[in-house]
Amino acid sequence: MNMTSASEPVFKSIFGCDWQKLPRVFHRHYACRAGTIDTATCEGVMEIRTSWLGRILAPLFYLSGTLVPYAGKDIRATVRFESALKNGKHGMIFDRVFYFAGKRPYRFRSVMLPAGGNEMIEHTRLGLGWRAAFVWTGDKIDMRHRGYTLNIFGTSLPLPVEWLMGRGSASETAIDDNRFAMTMDITHPLWGRVFGYSGIFTMTEDAAA
Repeated sequence: MNMTSASEPVFKSIFGCDWQKLPRVFHRHYACRAGTIDTATCEGVMEIRTSWLGRILAPLFYLSGTLVPYAGKDIRATVRFESALKNGKHGMIFDRVFYFAGKRPYRFRSVMLPAGGNEMIEHTRLGLGWRAAFVWTGDKIDMRHRGYTLNIFGTSLPLPVEWLMGRGSASETAIDDNRFAMTMDITHPLWGRVFGYSGIFTMTEDAAA
């Protein structure tokens, strides 16, 4: 079990001594506490980009519930954060809904669980996962690629598919106490950016104090 104490935010132990340095909007964003039923919500508008390889992989994204299978601009999105307990670890659920014109809302739900030190694994449907280190650089939060995983009976095994998918990266930058900008990209060493999205989000519901 990870060392996050009940009543403390799940991500406090991930950021360690940098937790107190984070802008207020990130304390709100990552406020869900271990051992609780905390929830928080943000809403934003996004641009979603994909390449020819991303379009080929889109059916896989859709079936596995791992990434958004469509591209577009000015896409409204809502993200709900929830405290979670899975496989004996306290984590946080990211429940995303994207609203595309002329399509049914697309839901992408995942749970992030501690993987040691400042690393988290984002687990998606069918057990696929992305392992990343969360680093406060002094002006933004970087999520740095540490590999893909496959969850089998509660154990996350390395899944060496960078040759197909590329490497993921993401960052979040505070705008003010209520808003933050985010960007995420998957870049292949040969084919360049496979998939990416970016947007500005506003916190609309805070976790219980």
